[in-house]
Amino acid sequence: MGDQFGISVAVSGDTVVVGAYGDDSSTTGVNSTPNESAPDSGAAYVFLRSAGVWTQQAYLKPAAVGTSQVGDQFGISVAVSGETVVVGAWGEASSTTGANSTPNESAAQSGAAYVFVRSGTTWTQQAYLKPTAVGTTQAGDLFGYSVAVSGDTVVVGAPTEDSSTLGVNSTPNESAPDAGAAYVFTVPKIIVTQPAGTALSSGASIIGYGGVALGSSSAVKTFTIRNTGPGALALTSVSVTGGTAGDFTVNTAGMLASVPAGGSTAFTVTFAPAAAGNRTTTLRIVNDDIYDGIFAITLSGTGLSFTTDTDGDGLNDASEANMAALGFDWQVSQPALVSNYYANANAAGLFTPAQVQALNVGTPLLQKNATTGVFTLTIGVQKSTTLLPGSFIPLPMNSPGFTTVINAVGQMEFRFTVPDNAAFFRLQSQ
Repeated sequence: MGDQFGISVAVSGDTVVVGAYGDDSSTTGVNSTPNESAPDSGAAYVFLRSAGVWTQQAYLKPAAVGTSQVGDQFGISVAVSGETVVVGAWGEASSTTGANSTPNESAAQSGAAYVFVRSGTTWTQQAYLKPTAVGTTQAGDLFGYSVAVSGDTVVVGAPTEDSSTLGVNSTPNESAPDAGAAYVFTVPKIIVTQPAGTALSSGASIIGYGGVALGSSSAVKTFTIRNTGPGALALTSVSVTGGTAGDFTVNTAGMLASVPAGGSTAFTVTFAPAAAGNRTTTLRIVNDDIYDGIFAITLSGTGLSFTTDTDGDGLNDASEANMAALGFDWQVSQPALVSNYYANANAAGLFTPAQVQALNVGTPLLQKNATTGVFTLTIGVQKSTTLLPGSFIPLPMNSPGFTTVINAVGQMEFRFTVPDNAAFFRLQSQ
C-alpha cells in the first residue's frame, strides 16, 4: 500500500523498467524478498517481453549499503538503454562524492543514482553515483530526481542544487537556492586484449603460457588495455592473486595510471614455474569502469622438468620445450626427430649421462686385480690430422718425448710431443 508503483517508467526494446518510490522494503540487492521495514525506501522493477509474453525479470534495490534506506525514495526516476538501467533516489542522505563511495547519513535529501547492468538474465549493481567533489553541501539537492542513459553516458538531474555559477564545469557555490544542476558521467570502458586484437572477457577468458622448462626459461605475454568510452579510465592496480601467483610476475613499468578516451596502455606478465605441473592464478585489473571495475583473467601454464618425458619419445619435456624452435614438441611423440638429434649430438661429442656410463661397460677405466689388489687405470690417446672417420690412430704412451707425471695437486698429466702434423687428439677408455 502506498508503493507509488509506476511513478516513473522507461522502455528499451523488449525491456520495461518501472519505479516505485514508496516501496517499504529494507532488503538490498537484486531479487531480494521484500518486507515492510523501511518506509519509502523505494524499489524498481524490470519486465521483459519474450515471444509476446511479459514476465518480471528483476526486483531492484541498492546493494548492501550499511545505512538506512528509509525515505530514500529509490525509483523516483528510472532510465534504460540496452542492458543498462539507471535508478534515481532523490531522498538518499549521503554526503560522500564520486562513483562507488561508501555512503553515510550526513546530508539529508542530497540524493544518489544507481547503475545496474544485465548479463544474460542476471542483473547486478555496477555503480553508486554521487556528484564529484563539489566543495559545497549536497543536502537538499535532490540529486537523482531525474536520470537518463544512452550507451556509456549517464545524466543525473539535481533540481534544487544551489549554485549561481554558469556554463560547463564551473565551481559551485551556495548563492542561488534551488537553481538546479545536471551532471554528466562519461563512463570509461575497459577493453583488454592479448595479443593486441581480440578482446578478452572478464571472468571467462583463460590465457595459456604453454609449457616452460623449470629453472632455465620463462614466457612473457603483453596485455593491452584500451579505453573505448568517452571518459578517462583510471587504473588502480594490476596484480595476480590465488593459486600459484608466485610463478607469475606483473611488470607495469611505463603503464599509464589514467588512459584517455580512445587511448591505450600495456603491461607484461612473465611466467617462470617454480615446480612441475599445471600452474594457475588470477590476473586482476582494478579500474573505474562501472561495468568491469575488477577485470579478472585466469592465467595458466605448465612447469616442465628435465626428468619427465610426457610423450615418451626419449627426450625429456624441458629439453623439448627449450628446443621448440627446432620443431620439438613436448606433447607430441617424435621418435625420428629425437633419434636424429642424438645422432648429431653424438657426432659433436655430446652424450647423455646414460651414454657416458655405457662407454665403460665391459671396459672400465679403473680395474682392480683381485689377487694382488692393484688398481689399473687404462686410458689411451689417439691422434688425427683430418678428423675423418677412421683417421684416429693410437699415440703410444712410450713414444719419444712422452712422460707421465703426478702434479702438485695429485692430478695425472700426460706430456708428449708429436713428430707429424696431427692436430686433433682424443682421450678414451681402452
